[in-house]
Amino acid sequence: GTYSIRSPDLEGSPTAVYSNATIVTCESFPGGVLSAQVLASVLPPSDLFIIYIDGDSAAQLVDVQEFTEVTLGIPPGVHVIDFSYRYNFFNTDPLPPAPPERLGAVWLDNVVITTIGS
Repeated sequence: GTYSIRSPDLEGSPTAVYSNATIVTCESFPGGVLSAQVLASVLPPSDLFIIYIDGDSAAQLVDVQEFTEVTLGIPPGVHVIDFSYRYNFFNTDPLPPAPPERLGAVWLDNVVITTIGS
């Protein structure tokens, strides 16, 4: 998209580093569905993209070279949703060379939470 959020450039770190974009729902949240467009041009062991809900992995995306819709159910109440780009998560130094199709970044766009009954 034109105004996508992009993960930072963490390339070259000899240790594991990550960057999160976080959404927190409130107590009165009635539950619903989160949808987002994701382009995750990442490949292990270099990097990975994980969506966590309350610390539990809800989706993991690798080698997604076009914007793809991700849809996740969100139960009622308070929840922490982390969109997490992880680089060098195995603490490998040096990392093996990455294939040329890997851009080493994640783009997140059109994030929408539709509540139940809306």
